[in-house]
Amino acid sequence: MNASRPTILILGASSFLTKSLVKQLVGINKFQIICQSRKNLEGLYGNNESRIIYLRINYSNNNYPSEIFKNCTYIINLVNASSLSYKQLTNFRRFLKHVIFISKADLIHLSTASVYGKNMNKIITELSKCNPKNDYQKNKLKDEIEIKKIAEYFDIRFYILRPTEIVGDKSLNAKKFINNYKSSSLIKKYFLKSIYKKRLSHFVSSNFLIQNIIKIIEGKITEGIYIVSQDNESLNSFFEILKVIDSKLYPKIKANNFNFYLPLWLLFSFFYMIFRSNQVSIKSRFISKNPIIDPHNYFNFNNDFLEHIDYVLKK
Repeated sequence: MNASRPTILILGASSFLTKSLVKQLVGINKFQIICQSRKNLEGLYGNNESRIIYLRINYSNNNYPSEIFKNCTYIINLVNASSLSYKQLTNFRRFLKHVIFISKADLIHLSTASVYGKNMNKIITELSKCNPKNDYQKNKLKDEIEIKKIAEYFDIRFYILRPTEIVGDKSLNAKKFINNYKSSSLIKKYFLKSIYKKRLSHFVSSNFLIQNIIKIIEGKITEGIYIVSQDNESLNSFFEILKVIDSKLYPKIKANNFNFYLPLWLLFSFFYMIFRSNQVSIKSRFISKNPIIDPHNYFNFNNDFLEHIDYVLKK
């Protein structure tokens, strides 16, 4: 371990985001990186011991190390609280407090835009009311509240990021979306493009999310809650995304030559309204009041999405 370098601690380092995040942090050539997990991740993100330390910790064990955390300047929390039992979550928060008490590190917490739950506003910002409906949404919002309390108690800066649907780096949600579309019948694909032709999708590139985290670490961002979204009609059109997937599934067919719009869209939209009680409006747009990085200045969304489609379809 290089004691002269400031340290960044990644909690829940088994997350699909960690590999790309570590690569970015190593490229900065400034930080010692600690990847903490309950799993054995030894060597998974590189074997440079002077730059990356792998720390396997069971949160229920009160005998935590201390010296290793003294130089921590940032804690990046990727732990999914909704996957932990009440006891596991209590133990994790005790461990988090232990690290903050030793290091006084600032805290970057990854949450989700789904905490807004059933929200019919056309524009959703950080000031919009959270209205979680299912257990996942409620647990995520509760976790945000607890994280904020911990940060305020120890008087450290905190950054809560609320990304929309993450695509890239083996994201499970995006993988499920692509596979579901792939396995749909041609008729269902036809209806999807008809009903949602003008729908704006809520995907955000994992690379874009990581760039937001890096920007915070650079020290130029005010603490607070931030929506992380690439809400750009030219990039994130649901119809255009389906056409991109089609171009991979049916390379000999030019999707641009087809008109998928059907007069039945009203009927299907009605049924969809019935089943989306826990979701934001399909017409909603997630727009940060004060974005960490302007999504219009990040032009790699299409490439990021194409890479993810290729990854999923090769499996």
